[in-house]
Amino acid sequence: MFAARFVDAQSEAKSFQSKQAEKQRIADQKELADSANKNQIAQFNQLIIPAYSLSKQPPNLDWKLNVDPAKKTFIYDKRRVCIGYALEGRFHFIATENTACNR
Repeated sequence: MFAARFVDAQSEAKSFQSKQAEKQRIADQKELADSANKNQIAQFNQLIIPAYSLSKQPPNLDWKLNVDPAKKTFIYDKRRVCIGYALEGRFHFIATENTACNR
């Protein structure tokens, strides 16, 4: 009987430590993300078009309304293949500009 209580206490202590470690890990990740956002580090502007696959024809979207015209936004197809970027309301397609997906 005593051994069963001892095992239960040990498992509860391990569970508590595990939960505390997980909370700390989440807090650390949040702090890192907040810092990166504040310093504008690792801000990715990208758009995935789930109904489009890379072909000879570019996607038909209004680029001024769907993305921020002031920022370079990389565009990906449904397989997450880079197909170009949008900037200043214009789409730069990889089929016509070989360097469209270069960062």
